Amino acid sequence: MRKSLALLLSLWGLVVLAGSVRADEAPAPKEDLSIQQLQIRRDYERFERSLLEAAEHLRRKEPEQAETLDRVREKSQQQALLAEMDKITQELQQKQTGQAADRQKEVIGRLKEILQMLQSDDERDRLKRDMEFYQEVLKDTNRLIGKQRDARSDNQKGGDLKKVEGDQKKTAEEAQKLAQKLDKHNKDKTGDPKSGDSPKGKDAGKDPSGKDANGKPADPKDGSPKPGDPMDPKKPTETKPGEPKPGEKMPGESKPSESKPGEPMPGEPKPGEGKPSEGKPSPGKPMPGKPMEGQPSQGKPMPGQSGPPMPGQPGQPMPPQDQPPSDQPPQDQEPPQDEGQQDLNQAQDAMKRAIEELEKKSRESAGEEQQRALEQLEKLKAKLEEILRQRREEEKELYLAMLEVRFQKMLKVQLQINSETTRLEKIPQPERTAAHFDKCNAAAQLQQGNSVDADKTLSLLKEEGSSVAFPEAVEQMRSSMDLIAGRLTKADTGSTTQLLEQIVVETLEEIILALQKELESQRQKKNQQQQKPQKGQPQDQKLVNQLAELKMIRSLQNQVNRVTKQIGIEIDGEQAAEPDHRKLAEDLAKRQQRIQSATYDLSTGRNE
Repeated sequence: MRKSLALLLSLWGLVVLAGSVRADEAPAPKEDLSIQQLQIRRDYERFERSLLEAAEHLRRKEPEQAETLDRVREKSQQQALLAEMDKITQELQQKQTGQAADRQKEVIGRLKEILQMLQSDDERDRLKRDMEFYQEVLKDTNRLIGKQRDARSDNQKGGDLKKVEGDQKKTAEEAQKLAQKLDKHNKDKTGDPKSGDSPKGKDAGKDPSGKDANGKPADPKDGSPKPGDPMDPKKPTETKPGEPKPGEKMPGESKPSESKPGEPMPGEPKPGEGKPSEGKPSPGKPMPGKPMEGQPSQGKPMPGQSGPPMPGQPGQPMPPQDQPPSDQPPQDQEPPQDEGQQDLNQAQDAMKRAIEELEKKSRESAGEEQQRALEQLEKLKAKLEEILRQRREEEKELYLAMLEVRFQKMLKVQLQINSETTRLEKIPQPERTAAHFDKCNAAAQLQQGNSVDADKTLSLLKEEGSSVAFPEAVEQMRSSMDLIAGRLTKADTGSTTQLLEQIVVETLEEIILALQKELESQRQKKNQQQQKPQKGQPQDQKLVNQLAELKMIRSLQNQVNRVTKQIGIEIDGEQAAEPDHRKLAEDLAKRQQRIQSATYDLSTGRNE
């Protein structure tokens, strides 16, 4: 597991680095870009080798993790990323920046696909838990909306004030419970890599002023100096003659008499210093001139700042126009709340005001506040539905990518088996020695291994449950693989065996193409929804669309027809006499029945 995490982090670093070495955006000289690109190529080559090493290390204790790493390595080699990086380096050396930039975009997209595969298992589990939580919150919200609507209606109809007030208080209590549930969920997500930059993630346990739970200065994690420490030598300070060097004075020591013209005014923060203008700060209050708790200052002076704070804003110096925006929220703003919590808080505030108005026997004002609360709850509901829709689309995209890699791996193995079967069939009968039969057995074992992979993938498709034709296609493909393995064991490499092998390849290629189209459609849909979010109840995501299902049913029927025709060519008379022919005919009959059943299920919507 640790090796998987290390690989995940290393690949994410490569994605970020590759994105930063864009030929059309980077300010560095073009010859420097080619050197950086070459280093990325070397790093990725090491990453591919580490995939194999990690997979071998995990194979006995964590076979599923090892299998995931194998699939990632297969996908990486199929993408030919090292060759693409070599081309980018050559184009940068030849100063063909336009072509290099286009190729870099494509490579970054492929790297993100590899990254998505590495985190697919953990990400799917996370998404599943997330969706279960938001489905529960959505039910609670719908119930809350109903109760709030009833309370408002009773008030408008002139119902008993005490009863209306009691109902409103109960609704407010339920809203408070829901708010606590959302808040707990957000805090639990602090361990999520995706929320590592949030205040509740890597800075958990520190208040915005940079102190820990005990009130002591916390160790900076971002390279910023501790109070009293000298600044980083790579970041020269703008000290002036007669001005104390950073780190010479401890926080709380001040000598206003040492101030010189042009120095920051007393009370303003210096690099590595916290010099108050008067004495020591009183408990719980900020020092004059010191940033308030939550201000994004990291102990660095504002460039160009030389005067006292603006009147009425103690300790809040005006930033210059060329000051870059801070990553932290401004001191007078709270961090943005997640997943509709802000809407719920506003609904709670409106409920409290409604209760106060009801206590004053002011029905009309209370009704207005009740309406505001209802509107905020409707906004919360819409946001939760959008969150659920996004999670389902993310889950589907991960699922499609995972399935594509599995089928690509099976296709690669099957093509090797087909090639070996064709080669062995070309050997004349008199020249077929014991070595020939050994090679047939080896191909049969390889085919049996592919059948096991198909069976595992079939379990995943059945677990997903939204498709009818594709699980049936995989099941029939697995049956064909078993038949092929049996025939190869008997050294039967004839036309019927080769036809079954060809049908397996065609099935795999058709499934892969359908998955790729669905993935592309999913990404386009995501881009459209980012521009224009959809409204309404989130719908269950199907694995593939109806047209792809129908095409697969048609392909399965064509396969049965082709094998039936082949058997008719090989047998004499109207009935099959040989055991192999009878077994194949029985298998075809079962396939025909399953195709009929799958078609019926698809037409009646039993998979929905």
